[in-house]
Amino acid sequence: RPSVERKMGFTDCLLLLTATAGFSFYRIAKGGLGTVKHAQVSTSALLSTPALGYMRLGIGLFQLILLITRIAKGPFTSLCNDEATVCIPYGGLWILSTFTMWCWVAQGVYFVLSGLLTLDKIRSSDNLVFFLSVLYEVQLCVSLLVTLAVSCILVPVLALKLQNFSGTPKQLAALKNREALLNLPFAVLVHTANLWFMLLELSCNK
Repeated sequence: RPSVERKMGFTDCLLLLTATAGFSFYRIAKGGLGTVKHAQVSTSALLSTPALGYMRLGIGLFQLILLITRIAKGPFTSLCNDEATVCIPYGGLWILSTFTMWCWVAQGVYFVLSGLLTLDKIRSSDNLVFFLSVLYEVQLCVSLLVTLAVSCILVPVLALKLQNFSGTPKQLAALKNREALLNLPFAVLVHTANLWFMLLELSCNK
């Protein structure tokens, strides 16, 4: 059974995500769908339109292909709670059980669609531009949430638990396994590159 802290953490993330989406929806929709134009999401002060489109498309394809290849490898270990009483497979489709991965998927969708739109490979519409504008603002916030939560909470708390550990060898193994998972190149990438990608988009987005 999930702990109370885990339930509260998930609820907090869900509330923050919903509030961010609601605020973005209200702010953009306040003046009508026509307030966000195709040109605004397809031009940049730093890059030419083709360069912006290919940059977005490249980032999106990288994110989605990386995720697909990771899923294709299948489960390779297990992830346990602190008491080591409940464990689930980790890897394969199981990685989609985490908040981080769904943020990663949403970013990939945003970058692919915005890249195709910038390159005029798909037909533009007010609804699509509106959807991408809201998705961008939500993903900018959740990428910040994911990176800060992992870097400033999960990793330090785990290190503190290992430093002050006084449980069973099985529980110690579970904590060390979790630490090893967080230090995997894939985990470091999805917990940090997501924010860098969105900040890059922020610097280029008009």
